[in-house]
Amino acid sequence: AYYHAEGGNDVQELHAGDSMVIPASQSYRLEVVEPLDYLLSS
Repeated sequence: AYYHAEGGNDVQELHAGDSMVIPASQSYRLEVVEPLDYLLSS
């Protein structure tokens, strides 16, 4: 799964078991990308 701050280009990868804290003042959107789909779209 990948997430990035809206309007930003910084992308971080989240691995299974990782926890993430989203500040209430920030707007994040989660993007779930399947490995095969990711490879095909790159």
